[in-house]
Amino acid sequence: MSIANVSRKSARAFINHFAATEDGNSAYTLTKILRLIWNVALQDEDDTCGVELNPWTNQRVAKPKPRKAAWTERQLLDFVKHADNTFNYTFGSMALFCFRLCQRPGDIRQLKWDNINDNHLRVDTEGLINLDFTQEKTGAECWFELPKELRERIKWHREVHEIAKRIRPSSITDYIFLSDKFLQPYDRYYYHDARKVMDEVGLPQSIRFGEFRRSGISYMADRDATEDQMMAVTGHMTREGLSPYLHRSKKRANQILNKVYGD
Repeated sequence: MSIANVSRKSARAFINHFAATEDGNSAYTLTKILRLIWNVALQDEDDTCGVELNPWTNQRVAKPKPRKAAWTERQLLDFVKHADNTFNYTFGSMALFCFRLCQRPGDIRQLKWDNINDNHLRVDTEGLINLDFTQEKTGAECWFELPKELRERIKWHREVHEIAKRIRPSSITDYIFLSDKFLQPYDRYYYHDARKVMDEVGLPQSIRFGEFRRSGISYMADRDATEDQMMAVTGHMTREGLSPYLHRSKKRANQILNKVYGD
């Protein structure tokens, strides 16, 4: 079908097809993506491809319920221990960085040595301090001192870095987290290898390697971190952005009830 002929009716048929034959997440995600694509076409004054209206705007699509699965600290430590013992040390490091700093693996795997300065992780959206790492989704700036646990992990990666410099170009050794097997940065398909390690540990299929952001935020919240404190770590600019990751828990409910009314 020509792009110019896509109407709200045909868009609706597309949505209904994926809602009926796939899970609801597919219909919601595809609609969101196509809405953005059409917006770009409409903003391009030189070539709009005959597009005058965005047929995906205001289409009613059921938003999938946010996932609630999260890593426990025990699961994290079991994973790290097994990763270290099976020559997957870098996966262990990435898991610790993601959980402790409430970040996504997609962001952490792209960290470069320029992002570490005097035991601080420095991320700047404008590249003002010679950094080119920004969060994949928000582009937000983050700035924090690395906990001792993470500083210890970095020491090992510095040693690997010195070895890798002898056999790999700087475009590769600029990255902190290199594959233990190939001394190459992880690409976006890292998840499959990480899942294998998770299965070896016996972690449930209900949790994913990409869910450390939610896990870390929930862990901090259960230890009385304020929303402002968590936003300073995660890089969120608004409480609305933080909210999907911050699930209500029985532990936090009990904490406030006991604080107000006693045990």
